[in-house]
Amino acid sequence: MPVSSCLLGVVAAVPGVQQQPAPGVEVVEFTALGPVLGVGVHCKSTQAGAVQAAVAQAVAEILIASGYVVPQQTAQQVLAKASRP
Repeated sequence: MPVSSCLLGVVAAVPGVQQQPAPGVEVVEFTALGPVLGVGVHCKSTQAGAVQAAVAQAVAEILIASGYVVPQQTAQQVLAKASRP
């Protein structure tokens, strides 16, 4: 099964994600560090934070299970950005 189908299925199954309009997953661009994915979901505004976190976790789990590895430099950049106030 292609990774995109797995991603779409997992994203659609996240609690709080509305099925209409349907969730979407697409490749936004290809970079030297790997593809940039666009994931779009709809949910109630009161659940947005929790749904966003759950979707990010679900996508990360599928990509890791599929063998995708985050380059070390990218991981360091993400951690540095997250630690800024």
